[in-house]
Amino acid sequence: MTHTPPLPSSTYLKGQAGPEGIPEVRGIPTHSNMLFKCLISIVLIEQVSSLFETVNSKPTYQRRDPYTGQMVTCEQCPPGTYVKTQCTSDHPTICESCTDLHYTQYWNYLQKCRYCNVFCGHHQYEKHQCNSTHNRVCECKAGYYLEFEFCLKHSSCPYGAGVIKKGTPYSDTNCEKCTDGHFSASVSSSESCLKHTNCTERGLVVNVAGSQYHDTLCTPCKTYHGRKPLVNDSAVSTCNEAIIEFVAYQKIPIKKLKRFLTLLEIEQAKKVSKQLKAQNKHMMHQSLHPLLVKWKEVVKEDHLLEKILLILQKAKMKNIIKNVKERFMLNVVTSLSNILVEAE
Repeated sequence: MTHTPPLPSSTYLKGQAGPEGIPEVRGIPTHSNMLFKCLISIVLIEQVSSLFETVNSKPTYQRRDPYTGQMVTCEQCPPGTYVKTQCTSDHPTICESCTDLHYTQYWNYLQKCRYCNVFCGHHQYEKHQCNSTHNRVCECKAGYYLEFEFCLKHSSCPYGAGVIKKGTPYSDTNCEKCTDGHFSASVSSSESCLKHTNCTERGLVVNVAGSQYHDTLCTPCKTYHGRKPLVNDSAVSTCNEAIIEFVAYQKIPIKKLKRFLTLLEIEQAKKVSKQLKAQNKHMMHQSLHPLLVKWKEVVKEDHLLEKILLILQKAKMKNIIKNVKERFMLNVVTSLSNILVEAE
């Protein structure tokens, strides 16, 4: 039976642990290995010491000593000071503090401090005052951002779009068109798109479907019954409000809308008619709805649906009449049809 002779006590396989549990290198005696480790430790200590010396040492610069003609290494002055007297072979650099409205921001060998030459302009405010270590810092005031050295007003997102990233003193507002199920009914530099109201969750029905420009409008009025027996005044009033709201949010061409406003025969209609050209076509309801509320107060609650349908017919707004019938006239189609025929 063959026996493998043991390795000499001074020799270990690579990766095997030596006497102190530390892996040894093949062929290196134990005492040599210990010496090798000591040398490595000394080198590391010297490198760390050198690093600390570098961190703690002051920046320097070289100049020629005017008295000896020899090159000398001088220490720089810290921030907030300047070189009052440069060093020579005999004495170190002498530093002096900056006076008011002057500064040095870094270690330096300047002969004088820099003047605080930044001044705040239009729509800016002083964020940081001038001091011995920093120049004055200006920033655009709230609602403005810096563009080509001028503070410009943050852009507002238009109707139907919302803010996805608000403007900062250094960037403009970032807008995005409202996605399905969301809306923005204002021009704003701060408001995001809002989610449409869920009428069903509130126990109501949809009166006007939401769009990117306005919210879904809900109402408890499912069908218009007019002044039938057993229908109380409150229910009639609620449905009349729903009718006014529904008509106000219809898409109506400006020419026909002007004719419709004239037929309302109320003073406020003339003012609204003059403003139509300047108004966003998607936001006509903002003017039309309050106007129809005023009209409703004038004509009272009696037979409001019939009255508004007559005006719509005279204004030749057939599509709107169709939409109103489909929405409200499930139980009064016959009587209203007779009224429209008589009006013709």
